[in-house]
Amino acid sequence: MAKYFQGSLILLFSIFMLHSCSIQPRELTTAEQLMETSPDSALHILQKFHYDKYILDKNKAWYGVLLMQALDKNILPLQPDSIIDFSVQYYEKHSDNLLLAKAYYFKGRSLINKLQYEKATLIYLKSLDLVENTENYNLLGKIYVELGEIYILQRDYNTSRLKYQFAYENFIKADDIKHAFYTLLYIGRTYGQAKDLNNALLYFRKAYISSNDSLLKGVALQEIANNYYLNKKYDSAINYFKSSFKYPTLTYNRAIQYYNISNIYFNLNQIDSSYVYVKKALNTSPDIRTKRECYRILTNIAGEKSDMLALRNSMKNYQDCSDSIRRIDAQTKGSVLETIHESKKEVSKSHNWIVSLALIVIIGGLLIILMLPVVGTTQQGSIG
Repeated sequence: MAKYFQGSLILLFSIFMLHSCSIQPRELTTAEQLMETSPDSALHILQKFHYDKYILDKNKAWYGVLLMQALDKNILPLQPDSIIDFSVQYYEKHSDNLLLAKAYYFKGRSLINKLQYEKATLIYLKSLDLVENTENYNLLGKIYVELGEIYILQRDYNTSRLKYQFAYENFIKADDIKHAFYTLLYIGRTYGQAKDLNNALLYFRKAYISSNDSLLKGVALQEIANNYYLNKKYDSAINYFKSSFKYPTLTYNRAIQYYNISNIYFNLNQIDSSYVYVKKALNTSPDIRTKRECYRILTNIAGEKSDMLALRNSMKNYQDCSDSIRRIDAQTKGSVLETIHESKKEVSKSHNWIVSLALIVIIGGLLIILMLPVVGTTQQGSIG
């Protein structure tokens, strides 16, 4: 009786554990369901919990991916790194290509935010390998966008444009029209950076006219204004930059708008107006390159005003930014890393083919050896 009772307890405990392992935490399921329609609500749910609360590693790993996705959608820093690192390590050991690809994607985003483009490129290439022959078109589009961003920062405009075109095609397949329109802007930017201003303007106007997204319209006007600035059509550039102020935008984009207007006013010898806008740019979270250019303008303004103290401070800040940018630019280019990555894949395929052939030969040889005694016995019986 005691043995029967003990066995029943073990059986019930086993059933309970299997049941527990199969159930996904309700808050994670709810957060995933809300992610596209209400990302702020999804983030609120996730932030009420901590991944250490979960007993099972698979729930901790899933929580990490969902949290990074929610932070990303709410345009917030992807922190802390330890959470997404745990997700990456878990999915590398367990076979779930889609979640591993997503974990790599968000790890790459966090690396880009730290200006670690070399590491980010390698992570994105791994993510791409996992989903490139699947129908996860939205994720594919996002990975190609990030690679395009890295290439344009490295001034490899043709490769950047190619990545953005791949992104556009995948967003269209995913019926993600919003991201597709944004990608048109990115393609236009590659032409603008390469000084092909007519093609740049074509893509910017197409994105502006085709979309009802207010953020996109503001960025499109900013790019059109920059296009006119590069053509030294300063009046048109200022008008378009100021028109872009009517639309909401991310802080670093606003910083770019203010910096460009400041630069135009300085070129027009309107020093006071230039100073007003360059200070606005510095107060609006500029990226490192925009910040450097702001200090360049402040250095020039200080020189015009013979303000030696301001001149020394601005020159020091300009030099500090330049040193940081040199370290960033010294990272291995994405095109080189991609070539190495593809070469390793080809070597791996060749190695696998050789191993498979060797196994076939070995197995065939073993079968022949095993068959020999049988053949000998049969022949001996026939003779007798």
